[in-house]
This record gives sequence, C-alpha cells and structure tokens, in this order.
Amino acid sequence: MILTMTKISLTLTLKIMTTRTSSKGSKRSRKQNLNTTIVASSKTSTATLVQKNEKYKLEDIDDDEWASMITNVVADMQKATTSQVLVTARRAATKVNAKFLDSFKNFWFSVADAALSEGSGASKKSGSGAPTSARLDVELVKDLILRVTELVGVGQPDIRFASSLAAFEMSRAVLTKIVSLSNNLAIAERQLKAATGARQGSLKTQVESLKRVIAEMEELVTGPVYSVVFMHRYRDSNEFIRTLCMENLSTSIVLRPSLFLQDKYLKYFGWMLSDSSAEVRRAALVALNLPFDTLKQRIENGSDDGSIDLSDMSNVCMKFLDRIAGCSLDANVDVQPHAMALLLSLLREGFLDEVENEKFWDQANFCAINPKATEEMRATSLQFVIEQIEAFDDDEEELAAQGINSGDEERAIVAKVDALASWIASSITGPDTAVEKARVRLTDLVVESLRSIPDQAGIATNWSAILRAINEDAVATTKDNATADTKVDEVKQLVLMRFLLAAVKCEVGDIGDAEFLTGTISKKGKITKKGTGVAHENLSVEMLKALPELFVKFSGDSRMLTQLASLPRYLIHSVFSLPQRKKEFLSLLKQTGDLYLKSTDETVLMQCAMSLTHMTEGGHTRVTDAQNQVQKIIDGLNKKISDLVARKLSTTKKKKKGEVDQDSEFALGLALTQLRILAKRGDVAGMIGDDEIEDFIATLSECAESRIKGAKGSNQTLAESSVVVKEIMAINTVFLGLVDLCYEAFELKADGADWEQDKDSEFMQFLTVTQRAACGTVSDLRSICAKGLKNAANKTLRAVALVDDSRLLNCLAKYIKSLDKSDSSFTQEGLLAISRILIANWDVVNRREAGIVLSNITGASGEATKMISAFMKVAKAKDGVKLLEAHMASLRQSFEEWQAAQPDELGEKFTDDEMDEFTEKEEQHEVMYNGLRTQASKLSGSLGVGKLSNPKMMPAMVGFVKEGIRYAFSCPKKAGGEDDEEQFGDRLSFLGPLKTYLNWIKKNQMQKNEIIADYEVKEMVFKNHIFYNEEVHAEVLKAFGDDFIGILVNRKRAASQMTSDASMPPPAPASSKGSSALDSVVEEGAEYEKGMFDDVEGGKDKRGEGEGSASKRRRTSRGEGTQ
Repeated sequence: MILTMTKISLTLTLKIMTTRTSSKGSKRSRKQNLNTTIVASSKTSTATLVQKNEKYKLEDIDDDEWASMITNVVADMQKATTSQVLVTARRAATKVNAKFLDSFKNFWFSVADAALSEGSGASKKSGSGAPTSARLDVELVKDLILRVTELVGVGQPDIRFASSLAAFEMSRAVLTKIVSLSNNLAIAERQLKAATGARQGSLKTQVESLKRVIAEMEELVTGPVYSVVFMHRYRDSNEFIRTLCMENLSTSIVLRPSLFLQDKYLKYFGWMLSDSSAEVRRAALVALNLPFDTLKQRIENGSDDGSIDLSDMSNVCMKFLDRIAGCSLDANVDVQPHAMALLLSLLREGFLDEVENEKFWDQANFCAINPKATEEMRATSLQFVIEQIEAFDDDEEELAAQGINSGDEERAIVAKVDALASWIASSITGPDTAVEKARVRLTDLVVESLRSIPDQAGIATNWSAILRAINEDAVATTKDNATADTKVDEVKQLVLMRFLLAAVKCEVGDIGDAEFLTGTISKKGKITKKGTGVAHENLSVEMLKALPELFVKFSGDSRMLTQLASLPRYLIHSVFSLPQRKKEFLSLLKQTGDLYLKSTDETVLMQCAMSLTHMTEGGHTRVTDAQNQVQKIIDGLNKKISDLVARKLSTTKKKKKGEVDQDSEFALGLALTQLRILAKRGDVAGMIGDDEIEDFIATLSECAESRIKGAKGSNQTLAESSVVVKEIMAINTVFLGLVDLCYEAFELKADGADWEQDKDSEFMQFLTVTQRAACGTVSDLRSICAKGLKNAANKTLRAVALVDDSRLLNCLAKYIKSLDKSDSSFTQEGLLAISRILIANWDVVNRREAGIVLSNITGASGEATKMISAFMKVAKAKDGVKLLEAHMASLRQSFEEWQAAQPDELGEKFTDDEMDEFTEKEEQHEVMYNGLRTQASKLSGSLGVGKLSNPKMMPAMVGFVKEGIRYAFSCPKKAGGEDDEEQFGDRLSFLGPLKTYLNWIKKNQMQKNEIIADYEVKEMVFKNHIFYNEEVHAEVLKAFGDDFIGILVNRKRAASQMTSDASMPPPAPASSKGSSALDSVVEEGAEYEKGMFDDVEGGKDKRGEGEGSASKRRRTSRGEGTQ
C-alpha cells in the first residue's frame, strides 16, 4: 500500500515539477525543486525509491526520461493486483493507508501554503539577470494546479483521485491564505480611515495590493480548480472521487462563504442527493449541513464574524426538501441520520415554518419510533419532534433565569412528559387501530433516545414529574396543543405507564442484570458499594411511595397492571429496610399479593410472582413480612384447590358421564395456574410441608384419575352419537354446489358476458367477493378433506376425502390467474390458498397445480417470492422428487404460454403502425423468454447451495433432465394424434431454461455421461425425422442444442463419436409414452401428456393443438438462438 501511494505521489511530483525546457538552468532548478519537495513530503519512501534506482540521477534526467518514469509508474499501477488497496477504496482502507492519505493531503497543502507564505502572497516579477525564478507565490501555485489538472482525466481511478485531491488541497491552502489576507485587509481598511498624511498613502497602496492578491487567489480557486477539476470530476464514475468533490466544495463554502455560499454551487449538493452511491449521498447531506454546524459552533465559541448567512441556503434547501426527507428513509442506514440532522437544522432556523405537507412531517417524525432505524437516527429524529412540541419551547435554564421555583420547574417537566406521551399516542394510533393493538412498546425507543440527548436526558430520570403526569391524567393533545380524540387519550395513559417502566429499566437495568438486582446486599445484610447509588435509591423511594396508589387507581385495567406489577422488582433492597418506608412497603406487598389472587391474566400473574420473589430476597429487614405474604398466598391456593377437588369428586357420581361444571373447572384451572407460576419463581414445596405435600399430591392424582375416566366415557358417548357418513357427504355436496355456482358466475364474467351498464359495476363487485369466498372455501375443504384420506383405514375419513377435484382445480387456477400479481391480495388470497392445498395433498399432488405456484417465483411481489420459497422448502422436505416433477410442470407451462404468445407474422403488405405493433410484440415476446430463463435459474437455485440439500433427489435429477431433453426434441400433435409438421422443432428453445439444471449433473461423471448419451440419441432421432429440414432447423438446433450440451461436453471432440453412432438403429419415436417417475424417466410420462389442468374438464383434452391453435404458428430461427 505504501508503495502504491508513493508511486502516486512520485508521479504527481514528477509531472508538476516538469517545467519548460528552455535552458539547462531551468532543468537544474527543476531538479532542486524536486529534491526539496520530496524531502518536505513527511520523509516518505519517495526519495528512497528514486535514490535506490541507479538508472535515474536527478541531475542528468532529461524530459524524455521524465515522461518515461511517469508512464512506467502509471503502467505499474494499472497492473496492481486486487489485494492491493486502492487510494479510492476507503471502505477497505487500513490504518496505514489512512495515515498515508493524511500525509499525502498535508503534503500538497504544505506545498501551496509554503509557496504563498514564502512569497508573502504577492506576485513577484523575475529579474532580468535570472533566467527563471522560484516564484514561490500565487503564480507558482497556479502553475502547480494547472499541471495537476492535466492528470484528473486519466483512466486510472487512483491517479484521478490523487490528482483531484492534490488540486483541492492546494485550493484549500489558497482559501486559508485568503481568509488570513482578508483579516489583514479589514485591519488595513480600519487603519486607513483613521490615518492621515504619508501613512494614508502607504496604507492605501497596501489595501489595493491586498485586494488585488485576494482577487487573483479567488480567480485561481474558481477557475482551474472548480471550473475544471470539480466540474469534470463530480460526475466521475468512481464514487469516492465524487465524494471527494462534495467534501471539498463544502470545505470551501465555510472557508469563503462570500465566494461559494451561492445557489450556483449549492445546487450540486442537491443533485447528488439522488446519486446511486450511499457514500456520495452521505457526503452531500453533510455538506449541506456543514454551514449550519459551523455557524452554531462559532456562536458557541464566540468567534462568529457574520460571514455565513444561512438565508443564502434557503432556495436550494427548499427546492430539494422532498429529496432530503426521502434520504431519512434511505436504504443505507449510514445516510439516514445525516438527512435527519439536516432537517433538524432547517427546522431550527425556521426554513420549515411554511411547510404544510403532512406527509413530509409524518415521514420525518416516524423515524423517532421506527424500530428498524439506528439509535443515532432515532435520537436525531426525536430532537426533530421535540422542536415541534410547544411544551419544549422553554427549557429549564430559562425557567431558572426567570426565577421560577422548583415546583414550577417540575410543572414544566410534567408538561413535557405529557406532551411527549400525547405525541407518541397520536403516532401509534390510527383511525382503524384498536386500543389494545396500539404498539405501546415503541415508547421504549423514545425513552432510550431521550436519555441519549444531553439537554433532555433529565426528563427520563425525573421520577416525581413522570409519576405526577400519570396521576394527573391530562387530556391527550396533538403537538399543536389541539385536543386529541378519546381513543388516543386511552392509549396515552398506557404510553405514560410504559414511559415510566422503560425509564426505570434504563436506569436500573433488567431483572437479570447482576450489577443492580443481585449483590446489592450481601448475605450478612451489609450494603455493598453497588447498592449505594443515590440515583437508584431516589428512584426506589419514589416508586415505593407511588406504586400502592397506582395499583388502586388501575385495579380494573389489566394492561396497566401488567406494567405496574413488573416495577417492584426494580427497587433496591436497601430501601425496604428504611423505617420511614415500612408503611409503603407493607402496602405494596399487600397490593401485589391481592392482585396475584384476583388476576386471571397469566402475564400479570408472572410479573406479580417475580415481584413477590424479589421482595422475599436480598437480606433486608422486611424479608419475613414478604415471606409471610407469599406463604399466605400458597396456603390459600392449597386450600382452594383441595376444596374444589373434593367437591368435584363428591359430585362426580351424581352427574352423568361427560357432564362438566364449567365454574368449578375454571376456578380449579385458575388456582392450579397461579400455583404453577408461583412455583416457577420460588420453593413452593418447602412452604407447604411434607405431610401436606403428600395429601396434596394424592388429592390431585385422584382428581386426574376421575377426569380420565370421565373423558373416556365422553369419548364413548361421542363415538356412539357421531355424525353418520351420509350426513358428512351431504354437507360436502352442499359446499361443493355453492362453490360451483360461484365459479360458474366467474366464468361468465371471464367470458365477457353482456350486462346492463348500470348493473355492471355492482355485479362485478359481487362476483369478486363470491369468488374470493369460494377460493377460501376450496382451500379449507381440500386441506381438511385431503385426497390422501381415500386410503385411510377409517370409513368416515375415506368418505370425506375429495377424490374428484378436477373441477375445483380448473376453477381455482382460473381465479388465481385473474388476480393482479402486484396486488398484496394475490399472495394471501391466491398463492397462500393453493399452497395450503398442495402441502396438505403432497402425497397425491397434481404436478401442474404445483407448477402454477412455482411459475410465480418471478414477476410477483417480494412477499409472494418469500411465500413460494417457504412452500418449496416444505415440499422438498416432504418429497423432493415430486417437487422436481412440479418444476418440470412449471417450466413447461410457462414455455407453452410463451409459445402461444408468439406474434403473428406480417403479411406481404403492412403499414408502419402494423410494423411498430409487431416490433413491440416481438420485444415483449423476448422479455417473456428471458423471464422463463430467470424462472428456471431461481427454481434450480432453490434446490441447494453447491450441492443438492436432499441427496435423494440426485437420481431424480437425471430423470428430470432427460425428460426435459425428450420434451425439447418432441413434436406437438394434431387433433388426430399424428405429428404436426408446422410445429416440428418449435420446442428446441426449451433447452435454454433447462440448461440451468445441468450444474447439478456435471459434477458426477457417470450421470454426466448418461445425459450426454441420451441427448445425442435424441438429437440423432430428431435429425432423422421425416419433417427435419436442414435449412430451417439446423441453425436453431445449433444455437440452443450446442449451448445446452456444451456445458457437459466439447462437441468438436465428440464429433467422431457421433459419426460412429450414426449406424445405430433409431430408438422409439420421441412422442412415445413411458414411465412417469422422474428417477426412471425414459420417455414422457402420462401426467406430462395431459393438457394444462385449467384447460382439462371431465377428462377431455381441450388443448389448442388442432386447427386454429396458437401453438401451430411456426417458430423458426428468427432470433431465439441469440437469447
């Protein structure tokens, strides 16, 4: 890496220091300057590289040798291996690379700065006695920059990057000098106003000289650097060069706002917000925000000179506001926080005061509660939200400055908490959102973000203010102080409680955190250092005082109680021992115990059990009280369970078998659940006692025995009164009849039946709803009454099996094909419905029906693709061979659809419009074929990575490929069953998608030879067919066939073998029928000879292979071979 960077530095140094060869003196001066700059470049290995090379001696190098050195360095860089990190590849940069890059930047900055400082920033004319001049001034820097610009357009990205960086660094040095000279100019102008006499003339000359030098420098920066380097490289093909341009333009803006803080330069940042590279988008956002940050920092440091006028950014920022907001949801998480930071700056400066686009505000505010966003992004977005809430307008410092007492200060924090909770509630509650469905848990994200904002972190730890906000229960408002609706008000109360819980968790830590909740008190009862935190004790005291009242206030709300019940386990044990807190502790203990006995919600019970267990541990002085409370609960549950069991056993003989007392069952189940949950958190057995334990277990065992006997009698009664097979069949018949009526109406719709215009819309909606209902019904019926049940031993199961489902198959497929693939309902109402059926009936699956699902692996939404992938994973685990058969059915179905979509050939005379239409159809037809290839590639790739995930599928894969070859060389049939000459050879293009499966074959030499032999036999039969025409079919066969088999064998090397096999007797015709199992396929199986299942009804083949069939149109070598 060092060598690469050194070569770049050497190349540029050699190039820029090569001056005109007007005399020997100039050459000598050039060598001296080169030695000086090499030594000055942080003592890098550049000088060593030159000195060790005996071929080059600085004093004797002529211009040709200089050019040769540059050429050789560039050539070496172009040959660099991929293991060498490029200068531009900063993502993979090592520390050494980054350090050298900094040295490289400092070198060019120092060169320009030294030249300007040495020459005092003023141009000097050469003396008559000196042939050349060192010209360490503006003219020298200008000459350096101009020579660097000669390299910014070369093909090597490293050279372009390094030369651009050199130019930008020198321009930065120039701008820095301009700032210094501007300060001197301001001082000189002030002195000039006060000066008189001779000094006034001297100062006037000095002012004019400074102005002239500044103008020359500004022209140098705006001319060669930004008009040449920037204008050509901000659109560079390399993303890091584009990023470099954005970063340096932003630096120039803050260095010289009067020159660059203009729309003509700012617009480039707006344009690059739509760049394809996330690195460039990030740099553009940072650049737009840099003036805001710089001004803020200068104001804080007291160094603001008024040079940055943010109003100059108004036009560009507002013009690209939508794009800035879009970047807040950028696909790259590194871009998002910078976009939100810029929006925050715009909001604080009042740029967004007139924006009334609600979509913009909702999109920006949503990021604060977006669980997929980064913590930095959520924190910045929360600051954006806070800036909009009126309650946050006056901060705590302003209140203190105004002499407001602590009570009023707490009142202000309460208002902030309440306003923030109202905003959260409004954001998570939509018009159709039920209160119980509101995502209150998102409050946790807001609390975490709030704690990360230094100015607002105190809000999340002001427990008295948070508790006060909960108790006051103010009406929810919007961020504009408007009253929200009732539903939002209910959610807001939940949010406030969740806010408290989240704040406590963040402060104390989770229950499993040993640093807070275990070890706070040692076994001897002494408080350890970790328990002495003042913040933790204050938190515990506040919670201990408030929790009993909160338990009473929300005693009827299980959602609030779930959160409340979890709070006691976050209290530090040492607070339980405080004498002044005894009353609160006992009250909290009693409230928790009563809630445990009253609640029927398992979540509340679990939280109560953990809190009770926490209060019985820790060695504090009130452990005995807590243990007694738990003992009381266990004793009560033990007695309750024993009484209920005894009552049940005593009444069992009086009731009929199978009769159940629902109230007793519920009470017993609840008591057992409460005891079970408590047993998970503590030693319940130790609290019951040995003698009582035995009686308790015996009682439960007797109860269980009684229940088993009762259940057995109930089952016998059920079997005796079960529904007869005849009634089940009648129900099935009714269901199928209704479904059939729905399908008949849908077929009328599909056939385009003519209805009155005023009835059309309403009737169409009715058909859509009924068809959707029919689809769901069919899915349920065929999943429950699976065809495989026909082989069941039980008579009832055999009766309910849907054996003849051809009609349902036909109609369901038509409905699915009518759905829009881009619609979300396509996945839920179409693919999911048919996938359930297929998995339930996989043992007797219809391959073509499965093919309908698999064919949607391309062209559908991402949700549909995920669903199909899950379907294939389950199907492969059940029977991978059948999945391969479904693959073949899917590919053949898509292939035949592609064939049917072939546009009609134009006649001898045609118009321009007809030609345009034909061309468009041809392009669509080509797109369909490419889609078929993609479909095959995805289906093949789903079978495994590197090797088949199911090894049992390997033998079947051979049969699969052989079946595909057989189909490709076969000839479609006429209505009478004879070969159709017009369609002969039309299926050869099927080899295109089929070849993607050869990757599974070519790794096994035996299987590979088997496929090659089968292909060659099929090819020979094809060429010997009576319909074979060398002029028509040879080119197509060469294009598709050679491309297919070329993956496995070199056809030229196998030519002699083909010749020797020519005398072999031809095998059976390609259209003959054979076995259907893919692992033993020789010819096409019966299921592949059937037509598309959606065109089969009542066992009659309705494929369009007779007269007028679309597939009769000839496919010749008009371009398929180039696909």
